[in-house]
Amino acid sequence: MKVKNIKIRNIFPSAGIEEGEIEIIGDGFISGDYLVSEVKIGEVVSRKKFVSEDRMLVKIPVDAKSGEVVIQGMNGMSASSFITIGEKIADNLHCVDNPVVDKEGNWYVTFSGRREEIPPVSIFRVKTNGLVESYVSKIRNATSMAFDKEGNLLVTSRFEGILYKVKSPDEIEVVAEGLGVPTGLAVNSDGFIFVGDRTGKIYNISPEKKVTVFAELPESLIAYHLAFDPDENLFVAAPDISSVSSIYMINKFGNSTIFYTGFGRPQGLAFDNKGNLYICEAKIGESSLWCMETDGNLKKVVATPPIVGVAFDRKGNVGIATQNALYVLPLNIYGLL
Repeated sequence: MKVKNIKIRNIFPSAGIEEGEIEIIGDGFISGDYLVSEVKIGEVVSRKKFVSEDRMLVKIPVDAKSGEVVIQGMNGMSASSFITIGEKIADNLHCVDNPVVDKEGNWYVTFSGRREEIPPVSIFRVKTNGLVESYVSKIRNATSMAFDKEGNLLVTSRFEGILYKVKSPDEIEVVAEGLGVPTGLAVNSDGFIFVGDRTGKIYNISPEKKVTVFAELPESLIAYHLAFDPDENLFVAAPDISSVSSIYMINKFGNSTIFYTGFGRPQGLAFDNKGNLYICEAKIGESSLWCMETDGNLKKVVATPPIVGVAFDRKGNVGIATQNALYVLPLNIYGLL
């Protein structure tokens, strides 16, 4: 019986982080009595979840690195193609929203903790040389972060209902209190701060610290996630326990509309410098980083386990946060940035 040569025609998506699931399209994966014996990703053996003649689902193994995806057959035939794997730069975290990155390229991530927990470190900083260091240790349940116009780090505490400003690790001040369960944080070009209260409100905090209700949305039992587009419309992911959840768009006047409904558990949001929207899908079995391009085209760009946050640095790298780790990879491989 003639056995087909193994071919890899496409890997979808062509980037991922450990525990993400990729789809390999090709030929000759099963032919007669021939079976794929092994799949390696970056020299690490991966787990096959499904195999047919022309399609295979494979989980990216822990500790895999960027490199060749190699399919090995029992008859000695093989095929390979390249995949980009994100580098884990911090772990043992508790992230509940987007990471942030400063002008120098340092990343900031949280250890939020449970309601009654007071972690020894609230926020970690990952420096450009790879060093992970304690940055802030005085904020309980650090939740969402953003930088203000002066470069100060803003942080919410979801169980205290407080927005803090971190001028330095030793100089922390309260900006606003009584914000409900503040999840989601964004700053517009005029310096106004927007905070999501997952019980149904979006607050607007002026540079003079005046707090007003900017918009009202349906309650999220999980969290709000906020991001501004280039035209300063505010986008809000509002995951809930239903099979599909909505992403809302709020204009400058506080009027909200449903922008998109279709993700099971949309979480962190971010826009790149071309106005493409990136969405963290955290629903188990469907999780990935998605990109909605400015023309409305939706594509899966990074294979991931459930993720909660996404952000970009100035070099075209994307930071992706799971609940317990931060990964960085170059997303400009897609030509989107």
